[in-house]
Amino acid sequence: MFPIVSPEKTLFITDLDGTLLGPDGALPPGCAERLNALIAHGANITVATARAIVSATKVLRDVAFALPLVLMNGVLIWDCKQKRFEQIEALPRDAAVSMLESMDELGLSGFLYEAGEDRIRRIYHTELNSASMRWFKEDRSNLYTFTQVDDLREILSKNSIYMTLSDDYIKLKSLYDRLLAIPQLRPTFYSDIYASGLWWLEIFSSRASKGEGVRYLREKFGFGRVVCFGDNLNDLPLFEAGDVKYAVADAEPRLRLMADGIVESGAGVVGEIERIFMQ
Repeated sequence: MFPIVSPEKTLFITDLDGTLLGPDGALPPGCAERLNALIAHGANITVATARAIVSATKVLRDVAFALPLVLMNGVLIWDCKQKRFEQIEALPRDAAVSMLESMDELGLSGFLYEAGEDRIRRIYHTELNSASMRWFKEDRSNLYTFTQVDDLREILSKNSIYMTLSDDYIKLKSLYDRLLAIPQLRPTFYSDIYASGLWWLEIFSSRASKGEGVRYLREKFGFGRVVCFGDNLNDLPLFEAGDVKYAVADAEPRLRLMADGIVESGAGVVGEIERIFMQ
């Protein structure tokens, strides 16, 4: 069914939510088997996602990835064989303090992630003033250890890696605009594909992005071509680092403008990987 792999080493890298996953946040039926067949025949496939390790591996548990996974928008690189993080980009402390001061001034709360060598150790937060964030905590309470504190500045450490906020556009846009002026931080701001009117603001080191994840994998494994798939604004760095870009049909307009082609999400992404690999 599959040809001998081309001498040119191609990396296929896809976003998860809204791209490889279906509207229910799961792999569509048959996609895991098709991806495993591609990987078994030499296709170099991985993902670049905003998800952390637990939620990412939960939806990908049936796929036998060999390459590292790019997680939390490039903050973490997960070694699938050793079951540990092979790269972690922490939040710069001074910049993180400035971020937290701006959040306090605007009356916003968020989740601060702390990473260990092979897991997210803990998620810290102050009193949550967003219904969507209270839902997030309840929904993931069986996956992570959440700890409420009075002041996030007091628990900042070299293992603090990521801040997540979820609320409506207007509340988060003011913070996003402030954070753009802090060069050590990379804020990414995008709409929730599962809940209309809800937005996510995620903040991490400017040394990390999905694009930096691509460059890391390209250099480590010597890939000559990168084919990427995405749908949302946090995929812009992924597209900038890729050689061939595919946006899904309902992707953000900026991604569609950058794209070399348009595919359907889910099975459409897998089908395009099969088509390119078999050329």
